[in-house]
Amino acid sequence: MMLKDTNNDVIAGQIASHFGLNKVIADILVSRNIDTLDKADAFLYPKQSNMTPLELYVGLDGVIERIKQAVDNKEKVVLYGDYDCDGICGVSILYLYLQSRGVDVSYFLPSRHTHGYGLSIEALESIAEQSFPDLIVTVDCGISSKNEVQYAQEVLGIDVVVTDHHEPIAELPECNIFNPKLSKGCFRELCGAGVALRLVEALAGVQESKKYYDIAAIATVADIVPLVEDNRIIVYYGLMLINRGYRKGVKMLVESCVKGVVKSSDISYKIAPRINSVGRLQDANPVVELFVSNDNFVLSNLIEEIEKLNDLRQTMTTDLATACDDRLIGFDFEDNPIIVLYDRYWDDGILGIASARLVGEFNRPVILLTKNKGVVKGSGRSVEGVNILDCVSACSDILLKFGGHKMACGLSLQEDNVEEFIRRINAFAKSTISSQALQPKVEAFCKLDDFDIEFAKQLAYLEPYGEGNREVTFSTDMGKCDFAPIGNSEHLKYHYKDSDFLAFSAIDKLSLLNSSAKKKIRFSLSVNVFKNSETLQANVLNVTCNDVECDMGVANYVMQSIYKSNSPIQVRHIDKERAFDAIADSSYGTCYLCYDYDTFKSIDPKIIAKLMINNGFCDSDCPYNRLIYNPDVNVNLTYYDNIVLLERPLSGALTAKMQISKDASVWVVDDDIMQRRCRNKLLDYAGLGKVFTAIKTLLAAKSYTDYYTLFQNIGVEGVAWEEFCVAMAVFVDLGIVKYDNNAIIIDREVKTKLDCSKLYRVLSK
Repeated sequence: MMLKDTNNDVIAGQIASHFGLNKVIADILVSRNIDTLDKADAFLYPKQSNMTPLELYVGLDGVIERIKQAVDNKEKVVLYGDYDCDGICGVSILYLYLQSRGVDVSYFLPSRHTHGYGLSIEALESIAEQSFPDLIVTVDCGISSKNEVQYAQEVLGIDVVVTDHHEPIAELPECNIFNPKLSKGCFRELCGAGVALRLVEALAGVQESKKYYDIAAIATVADIVPLVEDNRIIVYYGLMLINRGYRKGVKMLVESCVKGVVKSSDISYKIAPRINSVGRLQDANPVVELFVSNDNFVLSNLIEEIEKLNDLRQTMTTDLATACDDRLIGFDFEDNPIIVLYDRYWDDGILGIASARLVGEFNRPVILLTKNKGVVKGSGRSVEGVNILDCVSACSDILLKFGGHKMACGLSLQEDNVEEFIRRINAFAKSTISSQALQPKVEAFCKLDDFDIEFAKQLAYLEPYGEGNREVTFSTDMGKCDFAPIGNSEHLKYHYKDSDFLAFSAIDKLSLLNSSAKKKIRFSLSVNVFKNSETLQANVLNVTCNDVECDMGVANYVMQSIYKSNSPIQVRHIDKERAFDAIADSSYGTCYLCYDYDTFKSIDPKIIAKLMINNGFCDSDCPYNRLIYNPDVNVNLTYYDNIVLLERPLSGALTAKMQISKDASVWVVDDDIMQRRCRNKLLDYAGLGKVFTAIKTLLAAKSYTDYYTLFQNIGVEGVAWEEFCVAMAVFVDLGIVKYDNNAIIIDREVKTKLDCSKLYRVLSK
């Protein structure tokens, strides 16, 4: 049924009314082009009957005929898969089906380190020598293996059927092929296991294929294919099977790493990485047992081994990502829209997952390359809006092999061509990728009080989430909060009315979250069930502070200068008129810091328009030209080439304490506005004496680790926080107050006069 009125708001209202949905959720559906009642019904209530009709797929009839021939003639069949989660799952589906038909079937997953991706002559010869099958069926590979298929058929005498989902190249293998990408007017975005699932349906009907939806669902989420239409149906029903504990091996793996109901995000971050870890580090063949075996002993040992390899993979990935972070200091982000890094000693098994981590950090495509057996191999991941396979394809004439899809790719080339590849792929990217594609995405704004548990329950209708149907996130403005660490962890929790805000690994943002600054918090919503009690839970994904209307910079400015620095960073002085020249012809590499609202207001709006504005922290490691108002001492400025302080610092300690590259140029505008503000906060001689007496008494009785808690307990009437900060800066300058062994102490050996403080003399003028 088509809706008559094309106005989005009216359409959303009709969808909300028809399905009994909150209007906000209907708005989300319409924004994702689900703009008819029929589309909404198909999306909200996935039905297997809505899968693409099999007769629309080109080449499928020939594949069915050849496999049925193998079944009828009791031929020996080998399934040739890929070593990743998709290939493992696809092989498992076809293996279980063919085995149920009495076929003499076995499988072969190549070694990432020995054979590499796809068909190889070496692997085909090994298969021929060990089992000499009548038929090889590829799964999740083969579409670009024309020569290898020809070798198998003409030299080894083994027939080949190719099932794959990767983008076809110009010259296809001369055999029966089922690849949705070869068809038009149908759903073309299945993963390799999705192709295997539809093949089983074509061979034996819908009821038979329903047995394997759980396996196909894991692969579909893992392979980052669009989670829409057929893929949404596969994952929707697959999750049902997984949560029913349908398959013993999957159930045991889930119990080892997931608490509660399994969602698509659990597959992405917990289940699939564990399956992938085996193929990344060693032989993936044993993992098929996870899906095909019912033996408790075999499965227990397998899952124990998977956990060990996953732990190792996590460590190796962190080490590799850290090494890449170091390499990106001083990186030319302006001329390199795609980050491409090469090191011959990296492990090729973890390049893909490390690339994904860097994409999250820097919000741009990443390709990591290493050398294996004399050939450079690489794996890449992308961001929404950038088709990384198109970028790689533009360099095809200097590549030995390449493949993938718009969000992920794999490739190989000779070492002599690495520099040329980096140059050419970035030249192509610069000419085709819009600058907006590499900017952080702006979230829709909402009011926090608009949400309740019923809303979150309705929001669950939009699941399963994945590529093409991203998890719905919201952002809201918040002022002062009351986040606190959960136990001794780095995770934070804040109870707001009937909701719990959870911020994972966010201990470094505690001061920002609990400050009175106006913050924008991006979060997702869910319902947490504990002991039959339901709570609305908001998972904090990001916190930014780009509203600079609050003027709270004096205390922060002083506190960041409150310790003696033995190695202050060397700074250069620059006129305010020239301070913004660096951003005239570049979008990256310069960060401006200011603490005073008047300083911010004095900047030309045309210059402000060229900068990303943040309060306190950056929202990305990528060094977009940026202005940070009231910067937190922990802000990461490592990747900036130029740091410009728009006010003169109180001391060298301010820059020495910040995370700045040793190769960065640090510039200072000789504007003493902050020193003048500090002068207005300087207590008189008697006031300083009262504060010193108070802290001396407190520290004699108890140890304090932070200045703010000390301030809250001094009990000196009429002394404000900013005045206390300036007083402490003077005491530190005199050397009578120190920070030692994670505690504030009074150095009783120091005997000095107030006039001996250079800072006091400057501020008291």
